[in-house]
Amino acid sequence: MRTRKSGKRVLTAVVGAMVAATVLVAAGSSAATADTTPHGIVHFAGFTDNDGAGESVILTGALGDFGTAVSINPDGSVSADHAGQQSLVLSQGGFRIDFTALDHKLIAALRTHPVNPHSCAGHVTVSGTAPVVPGSGAGAYQGLSGSFQLTITLDELVPQTQCDWTGTMLKQSIMVIGSGDLSISGH
Repeated sequence: MRTRKSGKRVLTAVVGAMVAATVLVAAGSSAATADTTPHGIVHFAGFTDNDGAGESVILTGALGDFGTAVSINPDGSVSADHAGQQSLVLSQGGFRIDFTALDHKLIAALRTHPVNPHSCAGHVTVSGTAPVVPGSGAGAYQGLSGSFQLTITLDELVPQTQCDWTGTMLKQSIMVIGSGDLSISGH
């Protein structure tokens, strides 16, 4: 059965997906062409189907890249509680996104939006700002700055025997979608 810690895992997975999506968008634009200006709107898309620390991401627009996002603590260690940053590991480099505020919103939403008692299905959506962590860019993303406006959507089915967010999930989908105005200094 899921506990409050499980809710944090869901939040971490969602945040991870968002971060991963952000990284992919930023990386994608840089990969597209060397003539592309390192400033503009980057679209972020992230997805996972579990409460793990990682998810798939893709970035499009001013940056074009793909890879994974992993929920981490500020010291770089993996965060099982999804309470902090998302490290995007992309094909052309990487960077971190601060998901702290979004994590707090997601945990609060899980407390106030119960699972449907008839279908044992739950849905939660939260939105907010996820800034690029200053100095975190590496590879093609060195000097990256800006922030994303992201929406996390969680859909989950749980068994009839434990029809709430603490139950063992049967199936889950966490999507992080949004965009942001990003730039790379020194280019």
